[in-house]
Amino acid sequence: MKESEESQIALSSASSGKIKIGLGSVAETLVLPLWFRAKHNEKQNPLLLDPMASKVISRIDYDFRRIDRSMHGATRLWGPEFGDLYWVIRAKNFDDAVKEFMDRHPKAVVVNIGAGLDTAFYRVDNGSIRWFELDLPDVIDLRKRLIPETDRCICIAKSVFDFSWFDDIGNPEEGLILLACGVFWYFGEDDVKLIIRNLANRFHGADIVFDAISRMVASATTKFVRGAANKQAKPRSILTAKKVAKWDTNVEVIEEYPNFAHIRRDPSWKWRTVWGMNGSDRSKSLRVIHLRFK
Repeated sequence: MKESEESQIALSSASSGKIKIGLGSVAETLVLPLWFRAKHNEKQNPLLLDPMASKVISRIDYDFRRIDRSMHGATRLWGPEFGDLYWVIRAKNFDDAVKEFMDRHPKAVVVNIGAGLDTAFYRVDNGSIRWFELDLPDVIDLRKRLIPETDRCICIAKSVFDFSWFDDIGNPEEGLILLACGVFWYFGEDDVKLIIRNLANRFHGADIVFDAISRMVASATTKFVRGAANKQAKPRSILTAKKVAKWDTNVEVIEEYPNFAHIRRDPSWKWRTVWGMNGSDRSKSLRVIHLRFK
């Protein structure tokens, strides 16, 4: 899909100076998925094109070799290609969910919980959706410096637990889908339950899509994220659709599937990459969960 007109407006309004990302900062964690999506743009047959990611990366002053070194160590068993593709495929799963939702609700509202430096809006924009990027004030401050707001892509500088953000998005009448990509991993189960139950009782008919991990992946991810960026990060929520559905009678399971289940294996991929994807899917160690609030 071609970049939207708003993408060009946002980029042209950004400052030309590079922004330095300090070691050990929250911002350092935010550049991880952005970096891998930008790298993937250079592939011969990319699964996902994200030109905005490349443009944002070009404005950041940071030694990205640090990320690559950590990824190579964390994916020694399956090879670095597996790790690189993971971030891209994760983004594609969420993009596909939004696109499918937009097919039915072309003027939908999308809320990107824990948005960080995500550039999904510029990959899926159909010209009529309204998009909200929700994250903590310091993250939103950085985001605005790198990716300025537009008329249809607005930032909300609040914690997801400050439920006053519900009023910021109003009561969408054309459909609402909420995304939480790589977010709920880092909360305790009681925290995630609090979020889900409040959403379910406010936004009837809305969808939410989030990803979940196994205990083994939580341990491996902790080592990688701490090595690449945030020393304090510790993924800890182990969720399943069946478990979450028991939290509130308004929660309905639409789908739960392994992370790589919808991805065609490319013949050019290394055998270790395909082996890792197949093994991950069989063990359901990485999953996407799609719920609807009745």
